[in-house]
Amino acid sequence: RHPSRGLLSAFHFIEVAEESGMIDEMGRIALREACRTFARMQASTDQGLQLRVNISAREFARPELLDLVRTALKESGLAPDRLCLEMTETTLMDSPEVALETFQRLHELGVEFAIDDFGTGYSSLTYLKRFPVDAVKIDRGFVEDIVTNNDSRAIVESIMSLATALALDVVAEGIESEQQLELLRSLGCERAQGYLVAGALPPDEFVAFITSA
Repeated sequence: RHPSRGLLSAFHFIEVAEESGMIDEMGRIALREACRTFARMQASTDQGLQLRVNISAREFARPELLDLVRTALKESGLAPDRLCLEMTETTLMDSPEVALETFQRLHELGVEFAIDDFGTGYSSLTYLKRFPVDAVKIDRGFVEDIVTNNDSRAIVESIMSLATALALDVVAEGIESEQQLELLRSLGCERAQGYLVAGALPPDEFVAFITSA
């Protein structure tokens, strides 16, 4: 929270944090605090929720990531399968061999993985074969015009067919209209993310929202 500009989105400070090297400490704090907060929220609801945390390429390349995740889970009491780490295909491309080893060790621990912005990278299918992925998130670029653009619809249908064959969960990003939601449901997509569902909420408001849904 900026003293004069108020609450700022990550867009306004992530680049500066990466350039200054502060992103490492910010990532550590964010993961541990997210696990602690989510564990408290989980105790207030029996919805079987899962915490999803974005991991940058820089964070994923750090050898201490495994220990950081273990510590965050132990301190919070959160079960490993309640944590899903999200990363883009670009993150995997930056250092694929290091990423694969980290992927495997965290997956053995029970942590799940999702590929964010799926379909926008260069080697989507290669990564589904090489890495133990649990879910894919359809990029909002394919969702925003899915009602009016036949190509976007065909791409989403293909992703859904592929995910079904590989037993992957699918989340559609950027849903802002009932028409988008209904069309995605008709294609078999059962998980949605976007302002139509809800914007970002403080923990207490989120618990109230999810228990009243």
